[in-house]
Amino acid sequence: MKKQALLGAALGLALSFGAASMANATVYVFTQDACTGTCGTGPFGTVTVTNDAVLANTLDFSVQLAAGESFHDTGDPQHHALVFNLVGNPTITIAGLNSQFTANGSQAAGSTSASGFGTFDYVIDLPKLPKGSVNPTTLWFQATGAAPLTLESNTVGGKQVYFASDIFGANGNTGNVGAILQTGGGVPEPASWALMLVGFGGLGAALRLRRRHALALA
Repeated sequence: MKKQALLGAALGLALSFGAASMANATVYVFTQDACTGTCGTGPFGTVTVTNDAVLANTLDFSVQLAAGESFHDTGDPQHHALVFNLVGNPTITIAGLNSQFTANGSQAAGSTSASGFGTFDYVIDLPKLPKGSVNPTTLWFQATGAAPLTLESNTVGGKQVYFASDIFGANGNTGNVGAILQTGGGVPEPASWALMLVGFGGLGAALRLRRRHALALA
């Protein structure tokens, strides 16, 4: 009985950690296609936004494009690596941006066009890369403000679009794709998955012990 109680407690702890992580991470999916000739069937990638666990008033952004796609390096004023809006148009500081992209430092809200998806306040750019370079497929950074930050969307074709990104599609076409909120909310982080697996393993062990005990009494 003690073993079962301990295993049950481990499962409860794992699930509680997983639930907390899911509440913190919100996933947006690039499903809206404004590419010239379309960029394919999609989805074209995801943006995961997490409340930073250490830094107050900070959001962590992680963009992962789908297989076969990459960020498009262009100087076109209507096409950018990533654009987004924040409620209240605060001045933010962008930090930790991975190499090749530009925007580290203070950024006031502006008005940046993203063809097919309207205008946005904040922008991450990918400058023209040297010939022979491999275009990146991932993007990450932190945005910090003087108060908690909340994302804001544009309404486009009846959809709430939170991000737009200029990509090379897997079919060779280029253009902007837009990200909408993933149905079902957040996803657990890797550490939480590990805790949840431990808990599920404990539950399985408890069920096996109960079965053996029942057979012994039979």
